[in-house]
Amino acid sequence: MKDHDHGDEGEQSREVPPDEATGGRAVSHLLAERQGASPVKRGTVLVVDDEEGIRRMAARILRRAGYEVILAADGDQALALFDEQAIDVVLLDVSMPQRSGAEILTELRRRRPGLPVLLSSGHSEDTARKGIEQPTGFVGKPYGMEDLLAAVEAARSGAPKSSQSAC
Repeated sequence: MKDHDHGDEGEQSREVPPDEATGGRAVSHLLAERQGASPVKRGTVLVVDDEEGIRRMAARILRRAGYEVILAADGDQALALFDEQAIDVVLLDVSMPQRSGAEILTELRRRRPGLPVLLSSGHSEDTARKGIEQPTGFVGKPYGMEDLLAAVEAARSGAPKSSQSAC
């Protein structure tokens, strides 16, 4: 189940300074060009969040940066999609109904131990990580384009990354 949101025509990217998480490249250079040749695919990100608006925003940011994005509204759907698709990185909400992010992370690690999994939460990183072992990184909600892309790039490269947007 892929979300096909292309409502961001007219948005412009802005230049931001390079940072360590993106290998010294400016985040704007990670954004795919909206005109001309089709963007190079950077990998596939499974976005798991029970909030539709968060899923759509993450998908829009990641697609513009050249990622293929697969969306899941809950943990069970995420696990089913994970079994069907080649996933490079998972962006996983910590607090979801039915099965928590911690339960889903444990199951993902059982299925593929080295899988990069970024936790996402509106709570502080310390609160979100409590009782959760071995996430690759953390991105706080609400996150912006720079935070999300830097965290995903760091996860793909194996460097732990935390971005604390929430208070």
